[in-house]
Amino acid sequence: MAHAGVPRVSGALGVAIFFVLSGYLITGMMSREFSVSGAISIRRFYLKRSFRIFPAFYACILLNLALIGLHNLRINWRGVALAGLYAMDYVRAVTPAAQQTFPFQWITWSLAVEEQFYLVWPVTLVLLLRRGVRVDHAMLWIIGALWVYRAAIVLVFHASLIYVYNAFETRVDALLIGSLLAILESRSLVPGFVHSLWTLAGSLAVLAAYSLAETWFWTRPMPTLATYYILPICAAVALLHSKNIKTQSAVITWIAALSYSLYLYHTVALEEAYRLSSTPVVVRCMAIAGTLALATFSYYCVERPFMRYRLSFEARRYRLPRS
Repeated sequence: MAHAGVPRVSGALGVAIFFVLSGYLITGMMSREFSVSGAISIRRFYLKRSFRIFPAFYACILLNLALIGLHNLRINWRGVALAGLYAMDYVRAVTPAAQQTFPFQWITWSLAVEEQFYLVWPVTLVLLLRRGVRVDHAMLWIIGALWVYRAAIVLVFHASLIYVYNAFETRVDALLIGSLLAILESRSLVPGFVHSLWTLAGSLAVLAAYSLAETWFWTRPMPTLATYYILPICAAVALLHSKNIKTQSAVITWIAALSYSLYLYHTVALEEAYRLSSTPVVVRCMAIAGTLALATFSYYCVERPFMRYRLSFEARRYRLPRS
């Protein structure tokens, strides 16, 4: 919504929530696997992630390239390669904001942070578990070290807020906070006060206040340093409480299934909508409709076939049932 220019919507807040949720879901899956089998298969983890993520991602890039060619625009092949290699986070981190004209940058930088997390965290988690380390304690130390590092590079070494906003090592703590929540929850170690409705109310108030402050009062292009510490924690609290909301809505379930494709294709639909209309309301309506159409096509015609093939491949490779 922030990309569409919707007023009073914080894109930075959305990214923080996205990171926390991603870390929570991935670590939750690995934690459940460990509790059942006593081990985590790194090979199977990467196999599942590859079949789930790469087909839709590269199909989206191909569609973007086709549209660029259709409109007779110049293709920045270097930028395409960097996006395709999940390096856009550091490309943006070291590039001044006025020069950030890379293709697909609005979605690929955050996906790059997530993919780099996938490379590092599963191996780290397995090593911690094998050594019998208290994973929750180790994670607190890692998160604390990252917090000190981020403060040091800004306050001592005067790193730009553009770097802090985009770089992997300055954003991965949000994913780790989501991961820590999954670990604590799986072991029933979540502190009691976190379950309090007062804690939830305070977290939601902070999130709402930040969104209002950023979109109404601040003129900075990047969030302030303090928000990187506060927003992920509040988002994790809200995530924990949201699990208690029972819903059987088929629409919500369907949207959740399409969420990855919705994120991938929303900029494609938005750019095409801008080419067809200059009226903001019309642009947003066309972008929403186009995003839903492209995401639905991607999910049913690209993602699901690859997921079915992955199940078939796993059944042959690991002699597992297909269900």
